[in-house]
Amino acid sequence: MRAILSKNRANISLGILCVFLISLFILSSCTQYKATVPAQPTEQEDTCVLLQNAQNPIWVKDATPKKKVAVLTGLIKDRDTLKDGKCAGTEIGINPHRKIITLVMNAEGEKRGEIFIPPTTANSGFMQMVDLATCKAGDIKEIVYAEGNGDSCIYSFPQVEDVAMTYSGQVSATGTVFQSKPFCASTLNITGDATITIFGSVAQVVQNLTRVFGTPGDGCYSGFTDNFQSIYSLNVEKVNGSVSTEGGLKGPDDTYSWSLTGDEQSLSGSFINDHHYCCRNGNHTGTAAGDVTLPRQNQGK
Repeated sequence: MRAILSKNRANISLGILCVFLISLFILSSCTQYKATVPAQPTEQEDTCVLLQNAQNPIWVKDATPKKKVAVLTGLIKDRDTLKDGKCAGTEIGINPHRKIITLVMNAEGEKRGEIFIPPTTANSGFMQMVDLATCKAGDIKEIVYAEGNGDSCIYSFPQVEDVAMTYSGQVSATGTVFQSKPFCASTLNITGDATITIFGSVAQVVQNLTRVFGTPGDGCYSGFTDNFQSIYSLNVEKVNGSVSTEGGLKGPDDTYSWSLTGDEQSLSGSFINDHHYCCRNGNHTGTAAGDVTLPRQNQGK
């Protein structure tokens, strides 16, 4: 009986030992696997743990699609401004600072890549990015410099609701249209109104125009009049509070072009109608141009 009990105790001890050894093996395997998984960008509030004198993974988000972003680093948080380039005068929060790289965003306004962190004797520093399409500076992130394996970080530009801006006013343009056979010249007078609505990087123009070609008895257009509405898109660029929009509509006989600059209060610039008609009574070619100011209509909304 004692022999049987001793044998059972031995079997139980052996079983416990086997379970312990198997547990150690599983834990070791998991640890090794975890060590071989490459680092991925992880969301952090205000801090990125990066390795000095090395490439570090980074994920930039919410920038202007297909445009450039400048990456700035420095050791002191203080007010400064960019000195060079299109975004000169943009206020940043690192002084002194240095630009370590310029990244190009994809169609979604993102970039997954690497940045090289230069060596320094400091244990921490700061990073800030500037969207070079809008000249808007992002938030300041603290960098903790790691001695071994660095982490990685996500840098997101603050998402600001883009409110549509509508500008409208009167349009007036004058010029001359020439007829080739028989040769003669007629005045071209354009009057009407236009509304330009800007949302993001695109603007829609709605123009309602009346054109008067010549005067009765002038031998060319003899006072011919047409009335029409056209709707088409313009390109928009916003830099440091200023707004510019340009573009046009090309038709079979006429090309309408806009070039305006301004701010949130009004847009001013030029409107041009190039007229090319062929071939009844010869070619008709001419241009009417005028200066235009369109006040903003939805201020405070």
